[in-house]
Amino acid sequence: MPAYSSYEDYLAHPVFLAARAGLVLERLTLSANPLTSGHVKTEFFLRRMPRPLVDGLEQLSGKLPSRLKKRLFAQIAARFRRPG
Repeated sequence: MPAYSSYEDYLAHPVFLAARAGLVLERLTLSANPLTSGHVKTEFFLRRMPRPLVDGLEQLSGKLPSRLKKRLFAQIAARFRRPG
C-alpha cells in the first residue's frame, strides 16, 4: 500500500486498488456531507430543522465543485468492472 501524503492521495486509492486487481474504475462517488449527517456534533440542530431544509442543504453541497467535495465529504464509493 502506498503512503498517503494528503487527502487527495487518499482519493487515488480506489484507482490503485483497481489497477492491482486488474479492474477498471467505472465510477467514483463522494457522499455523506458531515454537516448534514451529524458527524461534527450537528445532530442536535439537525433533529430540529425541517427535513426539506436538510435535504436542500445536502443537494446544494452535492453541486459544489469536485475540489471542495473531496475536502468536505466523508464517504467514497467506487464501482469497478472487469476490462473487456
